[in-house]
Amino acid sequence: MRGAPAAAAAAKSSAPATAKPSSSRKTAAARSAWPSGKGKGYVFGSEVFRRLRRLIAGAICPELVEQRNTFERLANTDPLTGVANRRALDRALPSAEADPHVRVVLFDADNFREANKSCGHATGDQLIRMMSGAIVGAATARGFGARVFRLGGDEFAVLASEVSAYQIRDDAEAAFGTLIMGPGLRVSISGTVGRTLAEADAALQARKGTRKGSPAPERTVREVKP
Repeated sequence: MRGAPAAAAAAKSSAPATAKPSSSRKTAAARSAWPSGKGKGYVFGSEVFRRLRRLIAGAICPELVEQRNTFERLANTDPLTGVANRRALDRALPSAEADPHVRVVLFDADNFREANKSCGHATGDQLIRMMSGAIVGAATARGFGARVFRLGGDEFAVLASEVSAYQIRDDAEAAFGTLIMGPGLRVSISGTVGRTLAEADAALQARKGTRKGSPAPERTVREVKP
């Protein structure tokens, strides 16, 4: 009987020992449970963290959140006309061009540079605001959800449905009409429609090229005094 405990002890000592996980292995396993910097999991986790941080900041200091939203609106708004600016268009354009039901309507003003040079920048700003008003009015009346952007200078773009895009173009051109700025100087606006901004721009340049030297289309004529 005395040999039994000795045999059991010997068997226990001869059995292979189970290796305990080291602290470094535990740390590695914990890290692997979190999404790495590569892949969608990390992006999703980061987005959740950013939203959670905004919610906490809003609860602690709502004035700070309101200030941030104000800065964001100002950064995406054209100060002269109040419509969205080129920065906002750059953000909206990829998804719009990927949608087969969305069209880009591109506008610019005929003879704007000449009018701005001969009549002064104050008159040029007035023309830009009048142009913006005509385009916004047409987009509001015809295009549900249509968005107006000023690219810069006398260029504007509208993102609208394929059904309303041509109506917005025609209505905006008619609403702006033809402005008499001086002897032999008339300003009107031209618009074209394309699937992409580049396509609309190419069509606009082609249209303006064909109209050089040809009579202006019949539109409402108004005299603008600088």
